[in-house]
Amino acid sequence: MGWLAAVAFVLVCPHSVRAQAQTPSPDQGNKGSILVTVTTDSGSLRLPGATVRIAGVDDRAITAQVSDGEGLVSVDALAPGVYRLSALLDGFREVKATAKVEAGKAAQVSLDLPLAGLTAEVNVIGNAETAPPTIGAGLSTKGVLESRVVEQLPIRDNSVLSALKLLAGIVDGPGGVSIKGGRANQSGLQIGMTTQTDPSTGMPLFHLPADAIDTVEVLPNPYAVEFGRFSSGLTVINTKRGGNTWNVALNSPDISLRTERGQPWHPIGFESFGPRIGFGGPLIKNKLFLEQSAQVRYELSEVWSRPPNEVRSSKWVSSFTRLDANVWPKLALVGNINVFRSAADDVTLNTFNGPDVTPNEQDRLISGNIAAHSTLTDKIVLESTLQVTGLAVNVAGHGSAPMLLIPSENSGNFFNSQHRSTTTLQWVEAMTGSYDWGHVTHLFKAGLDVMQSSLTGTSTSGPVSILRDDGTLARTLTFAGPASQSLSSTDVALFAQDRVQPFDRLLLEFGGRIDRDGVFNRTNATPRVGAIFIVGPKRSGAIHAGYGLFFERTPSIVGAFDQLEVSTEQRFAPDGVTSLGAPLSFLHTTAPNLDVARSATWNVQFDQRLPHGMSFRVAALERRGSNEPIVTPIVTAQPAAAQLVLSSDGRSLYREGEVTFRYAPSKQFEIGGTYVHSTASADLNAYTSFFGNIQWPVIGANQYAPTPSAVPNRLIMNTRTIFWNRVLVSSILELHSGFPYSATNDMLDWVGPRNQQFYFPTFAMLDLDVEHRFTFIKGKPWIGLRAFNALNRFSPTEVQSNLSSPSFGSLYNSYGRQIRLQLRFE
Repeated sequence: MGWLAAVAFVLVCPHSVRAQAQTPSPDQGNKGSILVTVTTDSGSLRLPGATVRIAGVDDRAITAQVSDGEGLVSVDALAPGVYRLSALLDGFREVKATAKVEAGKAAQVSLDLPLAGLTAEVNVIGNAETAPPTIGAGLSTKGVLESRVVEQLPIRDNSVLSALKLLAGIVDGPGGVSIKGGRANQSGLQIGMTTQTDPSTGMPLFHLPADAIDTVEVLPNPYAVEFGRFSSGLTVINTKRGGNTWNVALNSPDISLRTERGQPWHPIGFESFGPRIGFGGPLIKNKLFLEQSAQVRYELSEVWSRPPNEVRSSKWVSSFTRLDANVWPKLALVGNINVFRSAADDVTLNTFNGPDVTPNEQDRLISGNIAAHSTLTDKIVLESTLQVTGLAVNVAGHGSAPMLLIPSENSGNFFNSQHRSTTTLQWVEAMTGSYDWGHVTHLFKAGLDVMQSSLTGTSTSGPVSILRDDGTLARTLTFAGPASQSLSSTDVALFAQDRVQPFDRLLLEFGGRIDRDGVFNRTNATPRVGAIFIVGPKRSGAIHAGYGLFFERTPSIVGAFDQLEVSTEQRFAPDGVTSLGAPLSFLHTTAPNLDVARSATWNVQFDQRLPHGMSFRVAALERRGSNEPIVTPIVTAQPAAAQLVLSSDGRSLYREGEVTFRYAPSKQFEIGGTYVHSTASADLNAYTSFFGNIQWPVIGANQYAPTPSAVPNRLIMNTRTIFWNRVLVSSILELHSGFPYSATNDMLDWVGPRNQQFYFPTFAMLDLDVEHRFTFIKGKPWIGLRAFNALNRFSPTEVQSNLSSPSFGSLYNSYGRQIRLQLRFE
């Protein structure tokens, strides 16, 4: 209530607050200053006209000035302490740094702005001869995707999520987006300090409108201990903020025409339609700012191996509202609300699943949070965040007929329907401050993170019959039920870290985190350490190294294992009539001493910036996972009994070597590429592979083997060229080893070692974009064409893996060449 009263007072009496904010300190003799030099091309060229923002350690703006003709900005009368700086100029990428101000002295800072583009950036690399790493800069390397640049590349749905594959070690594979070899639900997603994942399954919730996103940062190994509850990389979304001028943008409707197969110039209807709008500005000048985004999207996904009238469809609407309030000089509030609804039909439609045998899924999300940034002293800032999230998921088939699994083509109706609701309340308190010990400055951060979640749900599963291609019955599965699930859990984390700069070329970070997992009631300690060392006479190279432990949050559905339906199976001889033994009911059994999944990750990396817009990176990383939840069917002969055992015996191992380069000599041309050699192995019976949103009835024997998304060799390149400031040509080329797959027999049991004998062919895909900017039309739109799979290369995504089928090894469902009309506004 104190916050609300403060906001009300400021909105009613803005003039008195402004007067207080502008009252000078009587102790001007103890002030210092900052001199900023803005450059580009490794300091060889100074940049006038850049906006330089200076803020306190709480990131609240103190002043914003424009660099003069010499690229200089000078700010006087600053209290001693640590300040955050950023520089931004159209056509260049924003650069951030920190500076330590001492009484009676001028801190000199150089900010070197690289050309805007898509890069895997090092956010503490020294960009100019006088720029050391700064105490306030993060140590973690990260891949950065700017929404403005992503729109200029041929991304299938213009989303930042789809563009993640452009970064090293991120593969869009059979199980979804894999970051550094992990499953999709092992990675984390945050907006600010708050978690954006489904607590039931651990899946990230990428549910924002495209125009709400400013940048997306992917941190494969974040050393900062404020980040937790994941084991395979973190994605951080930075949302757009309203300013002091109103802006309204009705952006590209993202219209894609569906064309007749084999005739790319013969449209037969809409393939996708995604209008979006964004606007923002001051509700109260200098006090209260609004940024509002909304998007509607309708999309058809063609399955090229099925008749043209059978397609997957999805419809969703998303709204994101952000409010920023400058309450008084030492308190700022940020609040946002995200509302999302979606309906996806025939989710699992593919070569072997017709529409009748697929499920439909509906999701509803509403999330809101408020964050307060309070400056307690010149050197200490407190950030308080509270978030409430509600998520509902409904999955249902097209009818109640038994599901028939047949090698040539499945039939019947999807076997499972479920309704699940989760609510989450998260509270985060974090304190950041700086102090001097001797002649060394330390930047510390400590905090508390509490997350309470509750799950309620129901699940009903119908009978499943496994048939041979000749129509004989091989196996049946029936399920007890319906079943209800209910689980509440509270996760608590304490974290603290210290960042120190013993001399100007070296930055060190030490931290620890204590996590209590609310599902397994386990408490674990997380040490992390990171370092960066600047090398070279011009400080243009950087060596990164770090090690850390990362503990996942156990998905709530794992804790509800004993509340799910028990299956009973019966096997039959080749005649389809003679039973092979008595029916077996797989009772759900939990192994003793369950522990929380974790990974131990280290990396070493060298980055080098060269003159004329060239840079390269060489890196190595290892992620070793343990205690991962898996399910294993166990059958004993004497006496005849069966169990489905939940244990934390799962392991995983991912290793990669990376080489990345970028050449951007001007704003009109950019080329970049990444080659990654990697190995990825894991226990394949991960719990959520069978008990997620879309369940699978057949659970085979577990094996430790290469993961479905394991690709030993992968090269991805992108180019972007602008001719005469009005013609854009861009491309994305992806080449990687074929995904592995496993063989099954007529009863859908695994045969032989999994994911080690059979592989899809090498994947190769070239996507192109050609656009022209029409300046004589109001709004000056870019209009052009995008060609996906421009070379029409056969790149199958499905295979007949049943050894009993005469078509074993046949490949299906390659993306055909698609030509789309492109219309966008800047």
